[in-house]
Amino acid sequence: FYQFLQKLNVQINQKRWLFGNNPTIYDYATLPFIRQFANVDRSWFDVQPWPNLQRWLNSFLVSNKFNSIMYKYDEWNNSINPIIIDFEHN
Repeated sequence: FYQFLQKLNVQINQKRWLFGNNPTIYDYATLPFIRQFANVDRSWFDVQPWPNLQRWLNSFLVSNKFNSIMYKYDEWNNSINPIIIDFEHN
């Protein structure tokens, strides 16, 4: 996977997106995998020699579109707002 990330970094060199100045289906399809990989150990990911890939990922993460669909909810806590499901009644 490391080599794949290196290739993506080169692919994005001198471009904003994988294939030019506008995002394509390839950017949107690749994003979840790169985001998940980066989030496993973000401090490690951020110091890798992939400035283009890091910039590309960050452009998604700070975008209004992304943040409107990936709303960050508070961690659920059963003692504050319990959800009670009554299986006895249909």
